Amino acid sequence: MARLGIVRLGGLARYQDVVTLESHRRRGIAGALVRAAGEWALEDRAVRQLVILAEDGGPAIGLYRRAGFAEVARHVDVSKPPA
Repeated sequence: MARLGIVRLGGLARYQDVVTLESHRRRGIAGALVRAAGEWALEDRAVRQLVILAEDGGPAIGLYRRAGFAEVARHVDVSKPPA
């Protein structure tokens, strides 16, 4: 079992919450979902680019690279826990 979401932001379509249950990983399910969702998003003529944010060195990087995504920028998050 796997799921994902896509949010359209003008000319961008951003993947969100790409998740596969651990018991169903390494079967091509997430890759098929990423491809199908990207094709669906690109049916909207306003969408010019697909975007995925991924954890640096995380397990999903290989999946996204195999799907044709390339790193174009880095995003850094900093937070402080509430006192």
